[in-house]
Amino acid sequence: MITVKFRGKTIDDGLWVCGTYAVKNLHWIVTPFKGGDGKTYYRNHEVDPETVGQYINYKSKSDIEIYTDDIIKRPNGEIGVVIVDQACYTLKYPFGSKHDYISWPSEYFDECDLIGNKHDTPELMPK
Repeated sequence: MITVKFRGKTIDDGLWVCGTYAVKNLHWIVTPFKGGDGKTYYRNHEVDPETVGQYINYKSKSDIEIYTDDIIKRPNGEIGVVIVDQACYTLKYPFGSKHDYISWPSEYFDECDLIGNKHDTPELMPK
């Protein structure tokens, strides 16, 4: 089953939140929470739209969810950024590498290390 969810950094405190992405004048991630009465309520978090990434329905070898804009290291040591290209998830490599984009079969994402993302750890971006 495919899980559709997004993450983004909040405008007010820069924390990451995960949930449903909504846009109406502002960009929001909507997260559910249980109230004291046991009912489910929803909280809207205004997020920086540049930081919004979609969960790709795969986890790293450390069982961490992978989102677009994450930086991962392949088993062969190559580092790439997760992007969407022609409706599939793929890795973008640095200019001048042996390839700019590679269609990395998604079933192999669980063999990769998640080493950061382009928002919190830009120094890890492939050069």
